[in-house]
Parts: sequence; C-alpha cells; structure tokens
Amino acid sequence: MKFYNNLFIVVSGLLVLYFTLYPDIVLSVYIPPVGNGQYYVQYRVIGHVYLDTNENGEFDDGEHLIDGLEVFLTKSDKQIAHFRTMYGEESFIIPALREAQYCITIKDSTLHKFSPVLSSNNMLYPNGSYCFDLNPQTTTNERGRVFRYFAGFKENKYPVSVITWHDVNQNGLIDEDEPYLPGISGEIRYDNENGPLYARFNTGELQYGHGFNIELVADRVYCIILKDPSDTYKIEKKIGYSKFDPITQSIRFYMNRYRDPLHIPAGFILKI
Repeated sequence: MKFYNNLFIVVSGLLVLYFTLYPDIVLSVYIPPVGNGQYYVQYRVIGHVYLDTNENGEFDDGEHLIDGLEVFLTKSDKQIAHFRTMYGEESFIIPALREAQYCITIKDSTLHKFSPVLSSNNMLYPNGSYCFDLNPQTTTNERGRVFRYFAGFKENKYPVSVITWHDVNQNGLIDEDEPYLPGISGEIRYDNENGPLYARFNTGELQYGHGFNIELVADRVYCIILKDPSDTYKIEKKIGYSKFDPITQSIRFYMNRYRDPLHIPAGFILKI
C-alpha cells in the first residue's frame, strides 16, 4: 500500500511539472477556466508536409509526404512543441491546443535536401514561420475542431558543369593550346545509359561555346552520354573517371551536394 501511495505522489508531481512547463497542451477535451464555469474548446493541428514535385503549392495526386523534417510550434514567441515529421497519412498531429494564434516552422536542418515551395495561400515570414489562428472560423469539425496545414517542399538542386574540348595532347587535361569543343550533343539519364531520361542538351548553348550547365538533385547516380553529331570526335579514354564507358561514350557519376559546383571534363580526340 505504501508503494502505491509513493507512486501516486511521484506521478502527480510529474503531471504538475508537465502542465507548468507546457500549459497550452492539455489532455482533456474541455478545460474549465478558473472561476466562471465556462469551458475551452480543444483544437488539433494536422500537418501534411509533402514533396511538391509539380512545385505549384498544391498537394497533388502522386505526391508523397516527407519524413524526418523538424517542426517547431510556438505561441507568443515561446516554443511549446518540437518534433519530426512522420511518414503516413499525416506528417504530424498536435492535439489539445487552446484558441489562440500559433506559428509553425518546418526545417530540413539535418538532410539539407529540401526547401519550401511558396503558394498564394501559404505565406511564410522571413524566418520561415507560418502563423495562423485557431478558432471556430479557421477550423473544421472532424470529431473535434481541426486545423489542417499543408507545407510543400522541393528537392534542392546543385549545379553541374559539363566541359568539352579537343584533347590534342591526349592527356585528359585542358591545356592552354587546346580549343573548346562546342556542338556536342548529350543526354542525362538516371542511374545508367539505359535509365529514364532527365534532359537533352548541346554543349556551347549556355557556357560561352565550350560546355553546358545544369542543376541536378543531389544524392543520386546520373549518367551523361556524349556524342559528336558529325562523327569526327570521340571521348578520350583518359577522361579521369573510373566509370567512363568508351563503348557507349557515357560517364556515370554520383551527384554530391558537397561538391558545389561539380565539374565534369570530357576531352575528345579525333576518330581514327
């Protein structure tokens, strides 16, 4: 009996400490204020943090939620919740909030792979916060008052520069006396030379006649296939890439966000 009495004292003390530190998060459906006998309504915030592949600020069919992003909930500049998004039907659920104005900040502070997509009805403050009011007018009745928050993110892209030149000395280096080689056609595919097509290009269109610039999503394997339309040149084997295939004239590489920008040199020699 003494054990249960001590347990009750400990649990009661922890509950008092919890609600002292977090007065806005409550467990009961209705919270009676002191003295007047009225009741406060409980609100829930349900968040959907998704990969906005169309970058239109809408949660479209085929787009999926992102897990692992940090969420901060504040009220009057005071943080009352901090957690990470989950992967499921919702990214997060914050229960038992009172009627007030709150701010949500979502950050990709660990992966550095995503950045927010802004839409006309999702205005963010300069610090990345989205503020909203919880009241009967801003919420819907879903077994209690619910505020649904949609936050679209896009994958960060990093620059890649493809440089083509006539490797006269056949040493895999861009020497001072060697000319750049525009007009080389290229394809960028995912994974390998037979993977899904990402983009087509011709060198010389964007970089002063000697290469091509593009932005790619990091942490993926890509394959660049380069060909001379005139069939005069081919890529030199001393390109310096271990995953260069001389038969397909393709270069496989891993897009690393920490190599910014990533330069891919491709020296060409005359076909014999």
